[in-house]
Amino acid sequence: MCEEVFNIKGDTVKGNIERTNVFYGGWNISDDNILFVNGDVDPWSALAVTTENALNEPPDNVFWVEGSSHHFWTHQVLETDDENIVSARERIWKSVEKMLKK
Repeated sequence: MCEEVFNIKGDTVKGNIERTNVFYGGWNISDDNILFVNGDVDPWSALAVTTENALNEPPDNVFWVEGSSHHFWTHQVLETDDENIVSARERIWKSVEKMLKK
């Protein structure tokens, strides 16, 4: 897709992914100040850190938002927002507050 849309060759994308994984740790990310928030309507979640593939146990920084697409919890707050989105925002807020107190 990157080649068709952005004219970036597959080998370039693969190399960039490898360098990013080396720099950040790939699946071995162990920093407590990172949140991995995914939604079940999110096409990117297939490649994300989830509770199933997280290396730290229990993964407090990894959670799933039912009925949500990619970063929907970052959109403007509306009265019509689903309860799962509202809960995700609250959990994110509490997690960030905890991180900032360290």
